[in-house]
Amino acid sequence: MYCTNCGAEMPDDALFCTACGEKIDHEGEAAVGPEESGYNGKTKKWARKRKETSGAPKSPKKGIKIALIAAAGIAVCGLAAGAVLLNQPKAVIARGVKNTWKAMCTEESGVAEYLGLRQISRMVDTGKSRRKAELSVSVGPQDMGIGLADVGLSGWLEKDDKGKMLGRVSGTMGELEIAGLDFYHDNEKTVAGSPELYSKYFYVDHQELKEKLEDSKVRKMLKDEFGIEWDGELEDERLDLIAEYWDVSRENWIALMKNMSVEKIDKRTFTVGGKDKACQGYELTIDRDDIRQVLEDMDDVMLNNSMLVNAAAEASWTSPEDMKRQLKEISKRLLGALKNDLVLQVYVGPKGRIVCVEGDYTLNGDVITMSLGGSLELTGKKNPLDTVYLEAEGKVASMAAAKLTFSRELNDSGNMIKDKVDLGLSATGAGMFNVSAKAEANASLNKEKGRWNAEASLTLPGVQGSASANGTVGDLAKGKQFVVTLDDASVGAYGLSMPFVGITASYGVEPLKEEIVDPTEDVKLVNVLKLTRDDLNEIGSEIGDNAGSGGFVLPGVGSKSVPAATTAPYTEAPETTAYDSGY
Repeated sequence: MYCTNCGAEMPDDALFCTACGEKIDHEGEAAVGPEESGYNGKTKKWARKRKETSGAPKSPKKGIKIALIAAAGIAVCGLAAGAVLLNQPKAVIARGVKNTWKAMCTEESGVAEYLGLRQISRMVDTGKSRRKAELSVSVGPQDMGIGLADVGLSGWLEKDDKGKMLGRVSGTMGELEIAGLDFYHDNEKTVAGSPELYSKYFYVDHQELKEKLEDSKVRKMLKDEFGIEWDGELEDERLDLIAEYWDVSRENWIALMKNMSVEKIDKRTFTVGGKDKACQGYELTIDRDDIRQVLEDMDDVMLNNSMLVNAAAEASWTSPEDMKRQLKEISKRLLGALKNDLVLQVYVGPKGRIVCVEGDYTLNGDVITMSLGGSLELTGKKNPLDTVYLEAEGKVASMAAAKLTFSRELNDSGNMIKDKVDLGLSATGAGMFNVSAKAEANASLNKEKGRWNAEASLTLPGVQGSASANGTVGDLAKGKQFVVTLDDASVGAYGLSMPFVGITASYGVEPLKEEIVDPTEDVKLVNVLKLTRDDLNEIGSEIGDNAGSGGFVLPGVGSKSVPAATTAPYTEAPETTAYDSGY
């Protein structure tokens, strides 16, 4: 008999083909010769015939193998094609922008990482958290032990995921206790009051307030009595403006990426994260018409928004119509000066991030000619902003020139964090002026000792100033709590300085385990929106009496205490065991 798979001759009782290993089905088919099997002995080619079998068909193992091989081939081809597409210059740039922006927004480093500020932020953003903070400030010559104005402030705030907030703020001034403020907020109302000063709490119903503010008489009263100009649609207009700017910006960015041309250029070496890295360069060319379109779209958003136009008109002491006309004229001149394409050199480094952008541009207008140029390097190891260098120059024909430089370098080497920032500005004007300014700031934190130090200096024409401060970081539980003290600080000019302030600040946060319950059911409430002048006079009188007695307390001076019944049941912070920072 012959194998039905490869046509090889084999014994009649064979269970498997001796040539290809195919299993022989002796029940489903009789032994066949080479002609019947479909094998052509002359051409040595195989033309397989469909077999007639009884019962259930055989499992198509060979077909599955072929299908898997074909799928694998397609996948390999797809990956290869995808790799080619992803490595296209334009795709590399788009991905580089995304990677760089993501790292800038999410990578934590330096003091922020040391304190765990992003972890704290995430806990707060979940909506269910309890925060507690204290701040004390002493102003005066600290080295003499005299505080001219010692102020203390402490408070706690709870917030749940349903929009409810509950909290209290209280403070001291010198040896004088300042009355505290309790507050509660939910989707329906806001309640606030000081139990030490007044026996009732004030509340505002949100729906009632909205209806009041829609009344033109109420808005006129607010303007005449308190100088408050209220536009009920203002917040919605702001949100609409932000949304419109976002949509326009996104559409313009997509169009720019689609239309610009990108070509590879030579590599350049940059120091990224302390190591020299060869970074691939790309040259981007953005058509001037696309730039014009972006500016025109932004102008349309601004000119069609009455809030922006009115604000600009008020700031310029002119009418909205005149302001709109002036803005259109400025826009027309700017667009008319855009006569060249914008060419940028972009370098992509480790992790697919953009490490450098540089280029220049010339505006050729009918009125004025201006050239702009600069470069930006983002070469931090974790966060691109850890190491920054910016240089920008501008020239207005031969009349004036200005140069701006900015640099920042963060170095976190185990037990020590160092952060240095420099800013420089110079300007010249056709022999008429030549000025320069310089600012420097240095900060360091010794993690092992918990000591920090900061210094800053400013140099302006005819003025030199400096400031310094130092203190400690303690009670640290990363992402939960910390206490920062400012032990000594001073400012000075021309070499003279004097210590003047001392600060202690503490902060703690923990998850909120239970939902906030409205605590105002048993509290006497006063509707702010229904107060009369007589009510205000009565309230002022009671507050005045309590402020002179129980509201403010001087040690050693007899005073009347506020009755316990006037204190709201939620003025004390709930007990917590999640953290113990000592404050």
